[in-house]
Amino acid sequence: MIETFLTGVAPVFSVVLIGWLAARSGAFDGVGAGWINKFVFLICLSALLFRLVADAPLAAMPWNAAGAHLMVELRVMALGFLAARYGFRRSAPESLLIGMSAGFANHVFVVHPIAVALFGEEASRAILATMMIDAAVIFSLAILAVDGMRPDAEGAPLRRLWTSITTNPPILAILAGFAANLLAFRAPADLDFFLGFLGSAAPPASLFALGVVLAARAEGREIWASGVVTALKLVAAPALVWLLVDRELGFGQALGVGEIDGRAAILGAAGPTGAMPFVLALKFGAPPQTITRAILISTAASAIVLSVLAAPA
Repeated sequence: MIETFLTGVAPVFSVVLIGWLAARSGAFDGVGAGWINKFVFLICLSALLFRLVADAPLAAMPWNAAGAHLMVELRVMALGFLAARYGFRRSAPESLLIGMSAGFANHVFVVHPIAVALFGEEASRAILATMMIDAAVIFSLAILAVDGMRPDAEGAPLRRLWTSITTNPPILAILAGFAANLLAFRAPADLDFFLGFLGSAAPPASLFALGVVLAARAEGREIWASGVVTALKLVAAPALVWLLVDRELGFGQALGVGEIDGRAAILGAAGPTGAMPFVLALKFGAPPQTITRAILISTAASAIVLSVLAAPA
């Protein structure tokens, strides 16, 4: 486990630690982290996602492993919603996004580089398949549900969904990459280099900014709710995915899930909470504190969880 941590996990989380130290020393603050995150989300992430999806071998993607992850993700999100709504007495829109935080992982910046470092490029297929399903299913359902709960919502739901998707650069990048893949479009060498150069800045910049935010103090009320979300995200989700994709003790052989694809799917389920629920909370005016704290706590704790799950049996 120690070798696994040093090989694939520590390099990724060290960037978070550098951001934390920079904030504690006073060199960076939340305002600076916010601008870095905006640059990453609007520009770098879009370039990274387009390139990954455009070059992905869609015909060889392990959709069975990604489908197993989706089944678990929806159930964990439902548990998170119930806990927030009836356990912590939050509003319906906030509860839905808190539930989303329990299932939606940071695949791009945390899980993908760790999986590739430990298992090779083959592991990237399961992560990419999950990312595409999340964009198409989870993101769309979350927008429809939260938007439908707003008492002041105007216009047709599908029109509002279309507006939300077409004004979200990362989602547009995934759709454009998918279209380029289907049309067998290959970017010229200079454009491909530009996209690769820009996209390579996304993971370290985002993780550094996350470390800066992680240095902030937490409020007790948020920690309890965020702790429940973190437990669902880092314990319940990977355990349920393991039951579905493990080839020896689970249903992996019956589902036709390969060993590497299965291990990557488990890592994907055990990844820390992704930023999309926070983005939607800001967009629809839901309180973001619990979600933000879940992102921070799960990111810190996932270093240990990912090391344990990725270690050789």
